[in-house]
Amino acid sequence: MIVVPVVSKDVNDVVLGLFVDVVSLQLTPELRMGAIRAKPSSLTVSLHVVSPALRQSVLQTGYQLGRIGLDEKGQIATVRLIPTMQPFRPLEVRNAFHIGGLTVMPANSHERLQLTARGDAPMTMQLLAHLEIAEVELSPSFQIAQLVLKSRSSTVRVTLRSQVSGQENAGATCETTAIRLDQSARIAELLLNPVN
Repeated sequence: MIVVPVVSKDVNDVVLGLFVDVVSLQLTPELRMGAIRAKPSSLTVSLHVVSPALRQSVLQTGYQLGRIGLDEKGQIATVRLIPTMQPFRPLEVRNAFHIGGLTVMPANSHERLQLTARGDAPMTMQLLAHLEIAEVELSPSFQIAQLVLKSRSSTVRVTLRSQVSGQENAGATCETTAIRLDQSARIAELLLNPVN
């Protein structure tokens, strides 16, 4: 494996699109959206390269979510993407939240409601994260084996739109407050809190 750091005078920003199913949703005492617990709907992700100059040098294909590196605070530091050589096909978002359970949770002396989704009809939304390309890993035949993306912040956007291009700043801004990885170091679950 050959690792090539990306050094560019131009901006090397990308927008990663990951479809997630809402597992549970907390409501604040004012009945506003609170914490969202979600899990990936699919490990296939979209990648939109912001810079036109950089867009020409990055494969315009679908990508598979690879290993995630966490920093000392448990936040995403790096994301590895593996090219699929298949065009990305967005999933259908679903804006209906079918309630499977209801829990009252005391938190900071305020009562909060937690709604748990029914397992057979999850609410599906798209999570958009602004990252930067840090490295490109090449195979022995000089094909792109993996892209290594570096996180700049713990804020993301969630939207009920399937397309990424032109929607980079659409939706609600959230902060990732907890990330659970599976045994392969891929995202198993995220906890998102809306940013007001």
